[in-house]
Amino acid sequence: MKQLIITNIERAEDTEFLVAVKYGKDGFIADEIITPFEGYERAVDKLLELAGGDTTDVWTASGRIFKECLMIGGLAPQIKHSSDVKDTKERCERYYDILLDVHELKPLRKPSKMRAFLVRFFRSITKLIEGEGFDYEV
Repeated sequence: MKQLIITNIERAEDTEFLVAVKYGKDGFIADEIITPFEGYERAVDKLLELAGGDTTDVWTASGRIFKECLMIGGLAPQIKHSSDVKDTKERCERYYDILLDVHELKPLRKPSKMRAFLVRFFRSITKLIEGEGFDYEV
């Protein structure tokens, strides 16, 4: 089995981060990075560093990362559905508090109580329309 890097651009508040998780040949997590996104060329350089000179599969949901990796030898990119590359989002959520502190990010403004109420209200109506609120097998 070859090495695998799962990578995406994730957002924490108003800042984008390159998030990459490297799986070794044994299938276990070997390394991971979360770094501020500085452009696609720099992102591919970081992925090459993470690969360590070995031929590595790269899974991403980003068409632009896929395109940039195609032009580089040693990286074998594959475009995947966002559910296949959810590891990056999970990493970003896990280290969210640390990212806020280290990069001095300011939390985005929370929605008003009225907006939150309306969102919950319309979601419940949507569930009723879709049939989640009814038991038809009575």
